[in-house]
Amino acid sequence: MITTIITTYQRPLLLKRAINSVLKQSHGQFQICVYDNASTDETEALMLEFIKKDKRIKYHRHKKNIGMMANYEFALSKINTPYFHLLSDDDYLFPDFYQTALKGFQDFPDAAFSACSVLQMNERGEFCADPFLFWKKDGYFASQQGLFEMLEKRGKFPVPTGILFQNEFVKNIKPLFNNDNQLHWDPDYLIQIAASYPIVISKKYCAAYLVHSNSFAYSIYANLLQNIHNVEIYLKSTHAVMNRIKTNKSLTFFNKIKTKRLFKQYVVQDLVSFVKTYISVSSYGGAHFSCKKFFKYFGFSFTVIFFHMLAAISKGYSVILNYFLRHEPQVLSPLDATELKKFHNYGQKLFNDH
Repeated sequence: MITTIITTYQRPLLLKRAINSVLKQSHGQFQICVYDNASTDETEALMLEFIKKDKRIKYHRHKKNIGMMANYEFALSKINTPYFHLLSDDDYLFPDFYQTALKGFQDFPDAAFSACSVLQMNERGEFCADPFLFWKKDGYFASQQGLFEMLEKRGKFPVPTGILFQNEFVKNIKPLFNNDNQLHWDPDYLIQIAASYPIVISKKYCAAYLVHSNSFAYSIYANLLQNIHNVEIYLKSTHAVMNRIKTNKSLTFFNKIKTKRLFKQYVVQDLVSFVKTYISVSSYGGAHFSCKKFFKYFGFSFTVIFFHMLAAISKGYSVILNYFLRHEPQVLSPLDATELKKFHNYGQKLFNDH
């Protein structure tokens, strides 16, 4: 039996699509638990209609908005099934997600989670990203082997939308639910799990993640130029993750050192991309602020010092500047246009299902 948790607030149309995608799963042993953060629109009426039609759907509406992290914490405290899954209300599943993820557990019963590829698309159905494109292989990763794989470079963390968790193993591993960790609570959770248990992944596309302007993460990253203090939100969140790595009792002394080094490298790569953005638009104050805050939270880094100096001397040195501001090459879609359109159209059709 699988519990799919959907936390929601003021997104009835997207919520409808997410629920419909679960109802169309080829594996039918599941329940859907929707936790509404006191929406004031038609969300409640929509849910009452769903409940009338399918007894596998449960609905809880908080009397007041308790915040995103508290809603997740409440939802996770109610899990009572062998497997569970976290589905964002703006994402959706493809029909074989449960079946594919459960096959991972059948093959490797000691895995704490079974993750499938998630196709990250924008609202036009254009490819944006897929973390598993960067993984060396799919299949089984022993305890801590999977941890190092996901930390090896930016963009490799599995997307929770495509992960089925085995409750027996992860029930005693609690996400860090506080406001400083809103942006990275899910990578932190995956790090804690993969530090203690094996994991299994499949590179088969089983879900879609919608990249759009109303998402929480987008509101932070996309508004860096308008609000440089978003950099500090990012750094506070990653610093909270680093502190959890430092206190993790499953990691040996040397593996803890390696994990801290890899995670700091991950943060440096992100920070450099922020600084490049600021320099490219001549926002040297933003670049200075970002580097200064990095040193506050993470200490010394030759790479960050270099880009900090580059920001300070960049005016008048456009040729040198352009060389160092080169961005990473865009990751091309592994799917052709026909396949992308098929996945996008499936999501569009889910809006109209009853």
